[in-house]
Amino acid sequence: MSDGGFWNGVDLLRDLLTRGRHRPTAAPTAKISGRTKASVGIVAIGQSSRGIARKWQSRLGSDVQILMRGALDGLNRAEIDKLAPGPGDSILVTGALSDGSPAFVARRHIISLVQERIEEVERLGAAFTVLLCTGKFPALRATRPLVQPDKILRRTLRGMETRGPVGVLTPSAPQVSQTEARWRHYDPVVVPLSLDKQNDATSVDSAIAALKAGGVALVVLDCMGFRNSTGERIRSTLRVPVLFPNRLIAQVAAELLQSNPAERV
Repeated sequence: MSDGGFWNGVDLLRDLLTRGRHRPTAAPTAKISGRTKASVGIVAIGQSSRGIARKWQSRLGSDVQILMRGALDGLNRAEIDKLAPGPGDSILVTGALSDGSPAFVARRHIISLVQERIEEVERLGAAFTVLLCTGKFPALRATRPLVQPDKILRRTLRGMETRGPVGVLTPSAPQVSQTEARWRHYDPVVVPLSLDKQNDATSVDSAIAALKAGGVALVVLDCMGFRNSTGERIRSTLRVPVLFPNRLIAQVAAELLQSNPAERV
């Protein structure tokens, strides 16, 4: 995977983000300490987290205002449990909630909550919004660019030549069949690894062994909750390219900021 190929992909993605369902409008800007800053919306499918907000602050720079919201903000555990998937539902896994544990939710139950958070950060002045989920979300609306990792990951892969199956790391066993269907055009080898098992060497080694047995030519980390250290371990062990969604989406966000006149102060 050459640098040229990657940046050609970024150009394609930037074009993708200027089309679609959003109607461009001027984004309000914030005056902070006498300076104008760009604001970026960060929307998680779980609950907002200072830790995640700090990571995105580090990725995008101190001269950017992070507006983070979570689809499950304000809900208690009993209310969240009512959003659990049933038979035939598309399953999504959140990061750690306020009680320290993740949650399984049905996509159909949280689409409206995600939509509300997108609209909220836009009202607060977000120049664009990043969705922190690699799952497929149809029919989301935005008045400014909406960065959707699912579309970016799949279109990046579409622009590559791969010789061999594509390995896809998914965050839970119940998601394997739906992940296989979503990536079916790439002869996928789908392997589950729970987000809370990333510090467990045995679990990570088992996932790597399954990817190796599948003869994968490239690996996609199909969840924003997978750490860079997990991807690096896969890459160094298998010696194949790895697509890191957090890095890729951060690159796209940085490119969008470069074209925002309020960002450079």
